[in-house]
Amino acid sequence: MPIRIATYDGSLRDPKVAIVTAFSLFNPGVHTEIWFDQYRVMAGEGDGPKCMHMMQAGSEIHREMWHVVDIPITDHAQAFEFIREAMASPAVYGYSITELAMPKCILDTIDTDLDCCHPETWDRLFCSQFALLFLRRCAVAGILSVTRAKQRLLWSVNSKGCLPSRLQIITDKMFGGSAK
Repeated sequence: MPIRIATYDGSLRDPKVAIVTAFSLFNPGVHTEIWFDQYRVMAGEGDGPKCMHMMQAGSEIHREMWHVVDIPITDHAQAFEFIREAMASPAVYGYSITELAMPKCILDTIDTDLDCCHPETWDRLFCSQFALLFLRRCAVAGILSVTRAKQRLLWSVNSKGCLPSRLQIITDKMFGGSAK
């Protein structure tokens, strides 16, 4: 089964979704997950202090509400190890509205980006940021099967400012759009 990045389009009737959509300049995408074999992996709010969650993918997924992109990974076992390392991260769920609004050139001068190869140093994380860090980690390890030129897109944004809609634009350019 392929590894996929899935972005939930959401509904503008939900006030929280409407705010994220407006903040994204009305581009679709309000939540991002990694679909890995039978698992859904994400950074999000939960009951405990950690933000990383993995759950069985079930029939409750309404595919028509998701923008899904197949990710060409050459070593699934190594990619799953990256997921396991991220699951052990001490990161809590969170984002900064200020950081989300800043362009990369300004954000990079104010705050350093998270290191995709060291999840043990992550302090705060949100859904699309985690998916971006996962893709970067796969690129660094040489298991992301796209050209180096396309891989550079993963570093075109500071992860702390990568909304789901921005990640969707990046993955569409790298991998060719939705696999619906």
